[in-house]
Amino acid sequence: MALCWDFPAQSCSEEYVRYMSVDHSRPAGCADLDEIDWAILVELQRDGRLPVAQLARITGRDDAEITERLRRLVSTGVICGYHAAPGLAKLGFTVLAIVQLHHDGPRPKQLDRLLASRREILECLWIGADNCHILRVAASSMHHLADVVAALARYGQPTASIVSSVPLPNRGIGPPKRASTGQPSSDSALWAVS
Repeated sequence: MALCWDFPAQSCSEEYVRYMSVDHSRPAGCADLDEIDWAILVELQRDGRLPVAQLARITGRDDAEITERLRRLVSTGVICGYHAAPGLAKLGFTVLAIVQLHHDGPRPKQLDRLLASRREILECLWIGADNCHILRVAASSMHHLADVVAALARYGQPTASIVSSVPLPNRGIGPPKRASTGQPSSDSALWAVS
């Protein structure tokens, strides 16, 4: 029933049949990766500086094949870049917080400028249904965090929560699996990620 909300009543059943006839288990434009591509991607997420020769040893392939696969993964946008993962505490950012910023109406352009200029705002996610931004903020002290929250308060109602621990740090993505069989199914887009 929810699938029909966007469609006029007279075409609802036709649109529903058309929707159901498409395989929605893989989004359009999704890269087709085999187990070697996934192995390369998983290893590079662990260490983006791995040399081609080591990736070849890990995957049991030759250097030329790994080089070509890397070129393809980059050119198709599967690999978007290589980044250092700084130790925040070693850099003096000992307070990690999640800040929710609720506001009415569209996001103000000034907020975009603030997000771009404040490097202690590590990540920003937009939750459209709640008209809310979720921000991950690294601060050097509670005073520093209060300063960031005060700057955000000009654009809505911020609520900050201090992170006590990180039981699951960002580990990167692995190949999608269907929870019961280990394989994606054409009848379900809900995968469990290993």
